[in-house]
Amino acid sequence: MLRTNMLRLSCMMLLAFAAGCGGSDTEATTVPTRTARWDIDHDANLAVPVCPDCGEAIARDHLHCDKCKVDIRIEAKTIPCPECAGKKMCVHCGAHHSCATCDGTHNCACCEGTGRLDGEACPDCGGSKACTECGPGVTRPVCEACNGDEACTNCAGKGTITLK
Repeated sequence: MLRTNMLRLSCMMLLAFAAGCGGSDTEATTVPTRTARWDIDHDANLAVPVCPDCGEAIARDHLHCDKCKVDIRIEAKTIPCPECAGKKMCVHCGAHHSCATCDGTHNCACCEGTGRLDGEACPDCGGSKACTECGPGVTRPVCEACNGDEACTNCAGKGTITLK
């Protein structure tokens, strides 16, 4: 019985000593989790989560930065659609879209809206002065991007996208 009490006392002293030493080594080296920032590549129309410390791109299925070993949390973020800039309309044919041929002036690009070229009626507009792509009476083909509904296909006409 004396021996059992001595063993218990020894164990309790050892536990008390260990508790007083400040805990484990992992607590001293634990790095707080950082929230990734989103970088947007406008040319590729792509958003990429990156490490807030070193700028390294983070794969969406990783929980840490491979370069600097910081623990990473990727949070969803809603931003204006980079394609339509929040206007919700197709950039290829929507109401705000400018004609690529005349830059939205509705004047014939060949004769610059004069109706004449080299002293004669313009061969493109036939002297009407109107753009042959968007002028009056021109039937535009159905837009290949939105299939004619004029809603931005990148954001489904919502004006925003959520980065995940």
